[in-house]
Amino acid sequence: MTDPLAREAADRFARSLDPAAGEAERVALCAWLAADPRHRAAFGEIERLWSGAALLPDPRREPVLSRRRFGRRAAGVAAMAAAAAGAYVLLPAGWLADFGTGAGERRTVELPDGSAAELSTSTALSVAFDGGVRHVHLHRGEAFLHVVEDPRPFSIQAAGGRTTALEADVAVAMAADGVRVAVQKRAAMVAVGRDRVVVEAGRRVRYDAALGPVEPADLAVDLAWRQGRLVFHAVPFGRVVAELDRWRPGRTIVMDDALARRPVTVIVDVRRSDAIVAALPRMLPVRLVTLSRYLTLVYPAA
Repeated sequence: MTDPLAREAADRFARSLDPAAGEAERVALCAWLAADPRHRAAFGEIERLWSGAALLPDPRREPVLSRRRFGRRAAGVAAMAAAAAGAYVLLPAGWLADFGTGAGERRTVELPDGSAAELSTSTALSVAFDGGVRHVHLHRGEAFLHVVEDPRPFSIQAAGGRTTALEADVAVAMAADGVRVAVQKRAAMVAVGRDRVVVEAGRRVRYDAALGPVEPADLAVDLAWRQGRLVFHAVPFGRVVAELDRWRPGRTIVMDDALARRPVTVIVDVRRSDAIVAALPRMLPVRLVTLSRYLTLVYPAA
C-alpha cells in the first residue's frame, strides 16, 4: 500500500479497535472522518475489508489497495462521522469498569472480601459488593478469580450467563464464539436463563445463547496465559490470530479462507507482545504484509 491516505485510514481504523484507546483518540478519529469525504471513503473500505464484506485479493499477489478502490463504498462510517461531537459509538464495552487492562497487560486486583481477580489482556471488570451480594461483571476479556470462603454467594456475570460459587478458583473467558467457564478448585454453578449446570474442578462449560455440555478441561491450556504463554492445539488459524490480536495494539487479518480454517498447533510467548505477529512466519508457512504499525495482512506462503 503506497497511498498515504490508505495507510492513514488503516492506521486509524486499527487504533480505533484498541480497547485501550482513550477518548482523545476517538474524538480525533471522528474529527478526521468529518474533515473530508475521502477520509470516510478510505476508512469505509478498510472497515469492509476487516468485516469480510470486500472480495479478498489473490493471495499469491501483493495487495494493491488503490485510492480508486477506496472510494467505492464507505458503509458504516457515516454514523461515526455524525458522532464527532461525542464519539460515543466508539466506546468499548466496559469503558467505565472498575478495573481494566490494555493490550499485552496483565493485572491482579484484590476484591473487597479478600478474593482476587487476575485479569488477562484487554479485560474490563466491575465490582459490586453490597450487603449480602458479592458480584463482579466481566465486560470483556478473561479473568481468573480466586474466590475466598464467605457465607455470601459470589457471582460472575459475563454476557448472558452467570457463574456462582461460595469458594472456588474459576476462570471466565469471553470470546466471539461465546463464554468459557473452567473450574480449577472446588465447584461453581453456571446459569443461562433457566438452565443451569454444576461445574466441578477440572471441568469446563461453554455458553452463548444456551449452555453447552460440561466437559473435561485442559487447564494447562486454558490457563497458560497466567504464565505468559498461549497454547493452541489444532485450533483454526483464524481463531489463533484473533486471540493473538488481544495481546498487541494492532490488528491482523487472514486474507485466505482456507488458511483461516487450517488447524494449527503453536505455543506463543505473550510476554513479548510486540513480536507476536512477526514470529508467525517462523512457526507457520505464512507471509506477512504490514500496512502500518497497527494493521497486518496474512497470506499463505508462496
